[in-house]
Amino acid sequence: MRETKAAVIGLGFMGKVHCENIRRLPYVKLQAIVTRNEDTLRRYQAMYHIPEAYTDWK
Repeated sequence: MRETKAAVIGLGFMGKVHCENIRRLPYVKLQAIVTRNEDTLRRYQAMYHIPEAYTDWK
């Protein structure tokens, strides 16, 4: 199966749940996350080895 890339915008309660669930899917790579809180952004980027992280969705 071809790999699909995903992004999560917002790391509130459900965003965190989505990150965890996407990480468990063998054919989906969590490519990017977006949240306004830079500390949260860096923590999740390191925790899940996410290549791209942004503080603005634009």
